[in-house]
Amino acid sequence: MGFRQGAFARIWSVNDEGKYSTANVSVSRKNQETDKYVVEFSDGYVRLVGNAHEAVKELGLPTREEFDSSYDKGVSVKISSCDVTNNYDTKTKKLYTNYVIFGFEIPDNNGGNSVEGKNKKATAGSKGKVKTNTKTKATNKADVIQEDDEDELPF
Repeated sequence: MGFRQGAFARIWSVNDEGKYSTANVSVSRKNQETDKYVVEFSDGYVRLVGNAHEAVKELGLPTREEFDSSYDKGVSVKISSCDVTNNYDTKTKKLYTNYVIFGFEIPDNNGGNSVEGKNKKATAGSKGKVKTNTKTKATNKADVIQEDDEDELPF
C-alpha cells in the first residue's frame, strides 16, 4: 500500500537538519505466496517535521553517513500523519516529489530491535512534550505526552 497514513514503515537513518530531519524510510509488504517482504516504497530524503522531528531525535538512529548496509534493524513506526507533494521546475524540466511525516507511533513489538516499552506517539498537531524514559534502554527515550489533540491535521 505504500507511503500513507496508517502504513507501517521502517526508519533506517536520520539526519538532523535543524528545524526538521531527513530520514531513510521504507515501506514493505509481505508476499503471501513466497512469505518474503517486498519493498513498496523507499526514499532516503523523507522529511520528519514537528513532533515527528522531536521524537526521532531520541531514537538513537545512525546518520546517513554512519549508516552501513550491514545495519539491518532500523525502527518500525506506524505513520499517523503524512503528506506527499510535488513541484515541477520549469527551468530544469524535472518533477520533484516531497514526502513528509508529521507524526508516527512506535509499536510495542518493534521487530526485535532495541526499542522497547510503552507505545510511543509523536502525533501531528498535538502540543506534546518529549519526555525521557530512564527505565528502558538508551535508544528508547521518546515518550510524548498528549496534552491537546484539537490541532489534529485532517489527513
